[in-house]
Amino acid sequence: MTIRRTVYSGVLVAFYAFAFLALPTAAHATVVAQHTGAADPTTEGWFASGPFVNVATGAVFNDNGSGFDAWMVDDNSTSSLGVYSRNVSAGEVATGTSSGWTMSSNLRVIDTPGGSIVNDGSPSISYRDGSKSWQMHFETTVGGLNVFLLTNVGVAGHTISVSGSADDYHLYELIFDSADGKADLFIDGALAFSDYEGANLVSAANISFGTGSTATLGQGNYNTVSLEVDTAVVPEISSWLIFAAGLVGLGAVRRRLSA
Repeated sequence: MTIRRTVYSGVLVAFYAFAFLALPTAAHATVVAQHTGAADPTTEGWFASGPFVNVATGAVFNDNGSGFDAWMVDDNSTSSLGVYSRNVSAGEVATGTSSGWTMSSNLRVIDTPGGSIVNDGSPSISYRDGSKSWQMHFETTVGGLNVFLLTNVGVAGHTISVSGSADDYHLYELIFDSADGKADLFIDGALAFSDYEGANLVSAANISFGTGSTATLGQGNYNTVSLEVDTAVVPEISSWLIFAAGLVGLGAVRRRLSA
């Protein structure tokens, strides 16, 4: 009888151990920096850098009838910068590098005033992790809208055409995979480019958006900008509760058998 009880209890323990290993998990992310809507970025913890000479900024509401509010950065100068930045701590950089990160923006790119052929690539978003710059620039052309992924400082190594209207908002997500040290670009939820390796650049760690070059022109209306770093994957709460209930049941069964 004792042997049967021991075997039965052992089976239950093995079952719940297997169930624990099979618990569904949920990924979690920590927001490092975020801009939302028509808020002035300096009120959200961003700091303005660059002289902003001939670089206009301001709130935009219901932009072009889209329902999106945004913060405008309009670069009309080929000799000035205007960017908003947030510092990223060494711990946040380490977490993102080891677990993954996502830089994203919901953005509308406006053609250069006067109807010239190109927007010239000034609107940009970048994340610098201390050794690399992960940088996107945006340009409208006669044929539509392009995204440039820089592979060297000042070098647009990859050019990706954006589907849909060049005058609409589009969601850009650059997602870093810690397993291979590369990032994939998703546009409006669809994979647009794989295995972007960034541009080598030793610098302070930060995320920034606004004008990406003194030599280029263009306007970006930024509805959202964010950087998130992935954190440890843990079992979902509901699964923990089920597992705990199973352990309680196991204890009750063992008490009955002992009695």
